[in-house]
Amino acid sequence: MKIVCALLLTLSVLLILSACFDEATVHQTLNDIADIEPYTGMVLIPAGDVFIGLSQNQLDIHNQQYNVDTPLNDYTTSRNPDLPPKALTHQKVYVEAFYMDTHEVTWEQYLDFVKGSGYESERATQTLKVFPDLVDRDGYFGRMPITQLSVAEMKSYAEWHGKQIPTEIEWEKAARGGLDDTSYPWGNEISPAHANYNHAGILNAFSADNTRVLSSVEGGQYPPNGYGLYDMAGNVSEYVVTDWDDDTYGLDRVITRGGNYRESGKHTQNWYRNYHTTGLYTGSVGFRCIKRL
Repeated sequence: MKIVCALLLTLSVLLILSACFDEATVHQTLNDIADIEPYTGMVLIPAGDVFIGLSQNQLDIHNQQYNVDTPLNDYTTSRNPDLPPKALTHQKVYVEAFYMDTHEVTWEQYLDFVKGSGYESERATQTLKVFPDLVDRDGYFGRMPITQLSVAEMKSYAEWHGKQIPTEIEWEKAARGGLDDTSYPWGNEISPAHANYNHAGILNAFSADNTRVLSSVEGGQYPPNGYGLYDMAGNVSEYVVTDWDDDTYGLDRVITRGGNYRESGKHTQNWYRNYHTTGLYTGSVGFRCIKRL
């Protein structure tokens, strides 16, 4: 509590000082106090410039790894107006500092929100009716990333905690972990030791070691990236706030990032954008939250 109060006091002073000092000075001061972590289960993503999107270098690595030869504009410009481009245009952008959840939101966390807020979640209600004791079974299920939520259910969770869903640019900066022009959060190569993805390479085909299932977030089964974030590639695809959506057939189709356990390694690349339908029957889309300063 003392640490939180100290941080809030410091931030208040910074707001006053911002009228006297330039913006760069204020941001540097925020970064200097980053070692104070006021939000449980979150890490600070520092302010600064970052290159996002698909560079020619990353495209060359992609083409070599996956034996394809695709022009850059085929990934950054969609020929089908009903589909989003597979990558943002390569560009340098400035991103303000923010905190991000270390792990994807779990069933345990979401059910705590439902009980504490009184929010009526269709997905949580359906699951608990069918499996009333499932979440309490050795606590394991509760530590799995929650999936099959609608956009409204994910946003309500974030808002109740005073948090937000990240934009694509915020998510991509965080995923890159401070590295520049790399394909994955850890570098340019991927293996089953790096992430929970479908390394068999065939959609819906189980891999030889049966790892094509969701993994618990507890303890971090795979190494974190440079910012200390886990599963920014693989496990579940993560919903991000974008201007692209499609409510065809009454379904939420949203941009997701990071790939998931059902998809091949190419979908887990930092720059790769995909789209999924959220809702009761989508078991591969989850989310994590941020807290803007």
